[in-house]
Amino acid sequence: MKDEGHAKAPSRSAGTARWRTDTAAGETALRRLGLLLLVALALAVPTTAEASPASVAREYVHAANRGDFRTACSFFSRRTMKITNRQCRDLFEWGVVCFGPFDYETVSSHRMRGGDWWFTLRRRHHPSYIRLHRDAVGWRISSGGW
Repeated sequence: MKDEGHAKAPSRSAGTARWRTDTAAGETALRRLGLLLLVALALAVPTTAEASPASVAREYVHAANRGDFRTACSFFSRRTMKITNRQCRDLFEWGVVCFGPFDYETVSSHRMRGGDWWFTLRRRHHPSYIRLHRDAVGWRISSGGW
């Protein structure tokens, strides 16, 4: 017995399969985007976040010696130094004009009472220093460095 008077309901299986394929592709794209975002955020975080005091001091010395004052200034604590990045770079540039290029070398280091680190530096045979303290961002220079 044929039911010729009634229209056949459309099959949902083809549309459902297409929807599942579209959804799976969208989820894959979102996962890739999320992974890319995580990698970008990891690269954007300053290296001092997980760095040791010795590596922070070494990176600071290398940046100052090669004239990369933007990087050198990024190691200073904004909470304790109370200067802008521009003022910091100006101070470094003034130091070059007055005393010549930076030629820091690390002489010694020790941990201070309270957990800060003291690095004795030498520049043009004159003593200098940096003091590092740990804050929410990581190890930062709280004094010295010029």
